Amino acid sequence: MKTLAASFLRRLRRIPTYAAILARRFGRWLRKEPWTKLGSLALAVLIFLFLHLLGPKIEERKIRIKVEPDSLAGTSNIVARISAPEVTVTLKGPADQIKTIDPDKLLVRVKPGEKALRIGRSRKETGEHEVKLKENLVERTDGVSRVIPDGVRMSDWDPTTITLTIEEQCSHPFEIALPDIVGEPIIGTVNTNAIEILGSRTIEVEGPSNIVQRLYDNTVRIATASIDVSKRSQTFEESVDLLPPTDLIPYIKELDRKVRVRIPIDDETMTIPFSNILVKVAAVADGERIFTCSPTNVSVTVSGSRTNVESVGKARLATNIVALVSGDDLAAEEGSEKVHMFFRDPGLYATLRLHDPEPSIVTVRTEKVDRTPPAPLDLPSDLLFVAPADAADSEEDGPPAAPAETPADGTDSPAAAPDAVPAAAPAAAPVPTEVPAANLP
Repeated sequence: MKTLAASFLRRLRRIPTYAAILARRFGRWLRKEPWTKLGSLALAVLIFLFLHLLGPKIEERKIRIKVEPDSLAGTSNIVARISAPEVTVTLKGPADQIKTIDPDKLLVRVKPGEKALRIGRSRKETGEHEVKLKENLVERTDGVSRVIPDGVRMSDWDPTTITLTIEEQCSHPFEIALPDIVGEPIIGTVNTNAIEILGSRTIEVEGPSNIVQRLYDNTVRIATASIDVSKRSQTFEESVDLLPPTDLIPYIKELDRKVRVRIPIDDETMTIPFSNILVKVAAVADGERIFTCSPTNVSVTVSGSRTNVESVGKARLATNIVALVSGDDLAAEEGSEKVHMFFRDPGLYATLRLHDPEPSIVTVRTEKVDRTPPAPLDLPSDLLFVAPADAADSEEDGPPAAPAETPADGTDSPAAAPDAVPAAAPAAAPVPTEVPAANLP
């Protein structure tokens, strides 16, 4: 230790000597053509400053790149799982060049088997393989040969390695299930027993044995999207999407994810005519107008499959049909309006069809309600209405007189009575009598 320390101290003492030697040599070098050498030295300093201070700005940018395994062509194996579908990497370089890089056009192509977890494992063997990520694994998806611009570097991979699980692959045919039918046709009925898939009823799926074999052993069928027939009236064909189990989606090609299905609709229909449907005017009830239609009734037909029509019944249909015309938009006292037909029960639209009425155009008239009060009666001033005679007598004479006593001899009236007054005749029915005012006492 002492020897090393002494040697280090001796070297420190010689530093001034080395500096002096360099200074003498630089002086001798500068004596020959000094201006040329000083100009060259100044130019080198300017170039250094320009490149490091005034040159392009260096930036860093983090991007995410999709990871895909390399093909195992020529083997009976397949990559079943990958530890990370995407990786993060840092780009460093001139700012104007980094901005031109599109991460969506980059792809990390991982080649299984380059770095195996176990020594001696080849790419054809099953199991787990670990691959270290490097810049040379990055490819362009658009076919451009240059992956990234010159001067740009990749660093700081996250994660730094990708683990691939390789398994044996197998292939099995999976049955395609028939689609579910939604709604009812406008006319006719769907013959569910005759629904058919055009082409093959199965689809071949090739993938890892632990997935494909397990689902095949459990008799899993590939479902199809439902089909809506509520706007259909005759047999049709339609392409529908396949809805495979989630585990099988990566192993079904995009072109194989649709099938064509034929949906047969029975054409037997039943039509029922209805006449004398009263046309009603739809208008705001303001109490100032009266609407009338000409003609007042229309005829209409209802059609649908025989099963649907008979299930509803003609009596129910007759009470559910409504004919309306609009009266609020009349520009004059009379106009032609289109007749609109409706079902009172909206549920009938799902199975039956209401056709246009006959006639489809009616004449609508409107009249204003006359609310002028009646004029008073113009009577002569010399006429008065007099109450009935018996009513007047009863009010003026007071209570009626007591009945006359009957004579002892049984006669109806006294035989000789100088003061007797003849019995009054029965009063006539009370009739209002107009009497001139001049004749009244």
